Amino acid sequence: MRWMCLALVPLLVALLGCQVLAPEPEWLTNYKDGVALVDRGETTKAQDKFKHAIELNPNLAEAHIQLGILYFNDKTRTGVRGESERIDLAEKENSQAVDILLRAKTTAIPGTDYEKVLSTAYGNLATTEVMQAQKTMLTFNFRGAATLQQIAMNDFRRALQHDPTNSTAREALNNPGLRADTAVLRQLSR
Repeated sequence: MRWMCLALVPLLVALLGCQVLAPEPEWLTNYKDGVALVDRGETTKAQDKFKHAIELNPNLAEAHIQLGILYFNDKTRTGVRGESERIDLAEKENSQAVDILLRAKTTAIPGTDYEKVLSTAYGNLATTEVMQAQKTMLTFNFRGAATLQQIAMNDFRRALQHDPTNSTAREALNNPGLRADTAVLRQLSR
């Protein structure tokens, strides 16, 4: 009789539509904790959570994007060296996010919109490339700055291709100053 009762449990679960929920993966828990910490303004702890999520799942593009944003907005890195390091770190994370997304053709987090995530990664990457172009211009390497500026403009266009509502990319492409800088740099690099 006891065996019969135990045998009926899976049948009852199937009939009632009950599911046993698997525990959330640790990388996802760390990612969600990182997002919550950002919302509370605890950016240092959030960085640690995103880094841990990436250690557990290196293909978590969303964590690379969040980490890139935190690096880009990190006000503790000051002076020329600090600014340069901040931009380099942000560009690296956003570049990795784009590469991961293009390879995977999907996001790691269920229910997220691949096109919007990819658009965000491209927009963030383009923003760091504009900063890199400005850094390069300071060394009077106008050809290098012009190349970076053109790459940034192309990445802003890619961001809009993947999500036409991406306001950052739209504003950048409609920015007459940015377009003028690109044209001037092309002239100076000849």
